[in-house]
Amino acid sequence: MTKHELMQVRSLRDEQRELKRQRDELLEELLDVTPPDHVRGSYPEYPYTMHTVTIPGATHFRTDPEAAPLRDALDALDRKITRYGLQLVRVYGQVLDWIMTIDDSRTRRIFELRYLGGKSWQQIANAFQNEITQEGIRKIHNRFLKNI
Repeated sequence: MTKHELMQVRSLRDEQRELKRQRDELLEELLDVTPPDHVRGSYPEYPYTMHTVTIPGATHFRTDPEAAPLRDALDALDRKITRYGLQLVRVYGQVLDWIMTIDDSRTRRIFELRYLGGKSWQQIANAFQNEITQEGIRKIHNRFLKNI
């Protein structure tokens, strides 16, 4: 497996995250939110103490004609997110199967943390309680890829 193939898990995860962010922005435009309101009232029995009552707002989808293209775009984004999710599961499985063929436990763990966990070199070094520097981790990684 090449470094490019290994990086696909991270790339797909990042792309899916970006699509979800775009979806959230579209959803905000599609939602019509009535903000909560506050009124003053008193208790019906003595001592008739005044207090503030909060009336919750309402949230519903916009139904105006201008919202139709937004709904279509939201549906398209949902389909795309699903496709990326399925592709991510497939690629993740392939990478995991390949990583499990690595005999050395430390090297296998480095590859798991890097490609399946999405960790930086420093985070991987921290996972090893800094027994190995981030540069040492990178060297182990690169040597292994070079030798296969």
